[in-house]
Amino acid sequence: MTSLNGVGPVHDIRGRGFLYGVEVSPGQLWPVMKAAEERGVFFYPFTGAGEPKSEGSVVAPPLTSMDEDIEFLATALSSALEAVS
Repeated sequence: MTSLNGVGPVHDIRGRGFLYGVEVSPGQLWPVMKAAEERGVFFYPFTGAGEPKSEGSVVAPPLTSMDEDIEFLATALSSALEAVS
């Protein structure tokens, strides 16, 4: 997942195990969410309450996910991020 750092509008990626947050440039959250949904995946959106404001998506696949599932998720996310850049 960290290999997406710097792809398109990505500012930062933080997480561990099966739970990651992908922070994107301001104003890019909903275009990324739409592009990801068009690729068959849905992420949980977040917006930060502090300063500076941040926005992004939470990537939280089921713990029972197989390698193929994670590969599909990562490919869809990468493609969505590139589509909005």
